[in-house]
Amino acid sequence: EGFVHIALHCWLEEQELVRSPGSVQSKLEEQAPLFALLLHVAIRLLSDNDPTLRKACMVAAKLPSSETSHPSSLQNSQRSTFAEILNRIGRSNNLKEALRLIELAVKERNEEPFQWMSWLRHLPQQQHDGCRRIDFCDVLGPLEELLDMFSSDRERASADFADFKSRFCSRAVYDDACREFEALLVLYRTARTRYAKGMLALHGKHGG
Repeated sequence: EGFVHIALHCWLEEQELVRSPGSVQSKLEEQAPLFALLLHVAIRLLSDNDPTLRKACMVAAKLPSSETSHPSSLQNSQRSTFAEILNRIGRSNNLKEALRLIELAVKERNEEPFQWMSWLRHLPQQQHDGCRRIDFCDVLGPLEELLDMFSSDRERASADFADFKSRFCSRAVYDDACREFEALLVLYRTARTRYAKGMLALHGKHGG
């Protein structure tokens, strides 16, 4: 379901770009990174419980090869699949399950359930004055803030999160996610090539 996590990241970044320079963040804008973190967790749980969603994400993220005879028709199909994925996320209702997982992890000071999201640190983050940034390698602090928000006014926080999720599902842009997905693939392939060359050089050194 990594493609959807990328789409969420891109959409959140876009919200910061369209905000007027020098304008003061509203309370909802300040909470957006925490809601995004919660939605990342909810999407992961949804994918774990719905294998067809994970398969659909793989289809949506598949890049056309040079041998593809009808790249436009393939992309139209992928856009439709992406829209269906967003609809499924929008219809899901696993907020309580996500919060229970977060509560348990924070109580036990255990980051292990969220180590899977550390790869998100490789996605570009725009630098905006006063903008909150989440360190995906150290999420317990932000998750604790998230729980405090729901503890102080659960009904209001739940409504604000539902609105945040609805806006993402209706406004996420497929092309933006594709662009960052391709960039991440290039980064991964470059790192893999360097690693392979390094191992070959090390093997040759000891073998010689």
